[in-house]
This record gives sequence, structure tokens and C-alpha cells, in this order.
Amino acid sequence: MNYPGHFKLAALSSIAQFIYTTLFGWFAVFILLRTGSVWAAVVVHTYCNFMGAPNLTIDGPRWVTLTYWVSLMSGAWGFYRLLWKMTESPNALAMFT
Repeated sequence: MNYPGHFKLAALSSIAQFIYTTLFGWFAVFILLRTGSVWAAVVVHTYCNFMGAPNLTIDGPRWVTLTYWVSLMSGAWGFYRLLWKMTESPNALAMFT
């Protein structure tokens, strides 16, 4: 059987997943080094597995799409603002300056 275009789609999907998992791996290691706790990294990894990647194609009424994107951007802003404060620990395995 011949499925035209499926190789390109599979390749793009694999590349996107590779990038996503690589970035998340770096984040999980950052959490481990910053908090000094394996459990913090396990919780972050579990949450990521449960939630998955955000859906960027929301269909529905305009207010649902707007609410979703406002929530997504608010979460990203909160992550940016609180990352260093929420991972501060005297048990840190590495110091970042």
C-alpha cells in the first residue's frame, strides 16, 4: 500500500515530539538540581504525562477559544514569574547565578 504524504507527517510528528520531550527533560533536570528532590521531578513528570501537550486548535464558540488562550498565556506568564521562587531550596544540588 502507498500512503502519499504520510512519511512527511510522521517525520514532522517525530521531530515535534523529540523537541517537546527534550525540553521537558531539561526542565525535569532543572527541577531536580534546583530543589534537590527526586520527588519534585517525579511529580512534575507525572503531571506532564497526565496533562500532555496543550491543544493549540480549539474549536467552539469564540468565547471558549478566547478563554482557553487567555488561560494558556496566563499560565505561561505565571510559570515565567514564579519558576525561580517556587524552586528555591536549601537542598539544591546546584547553584545558578
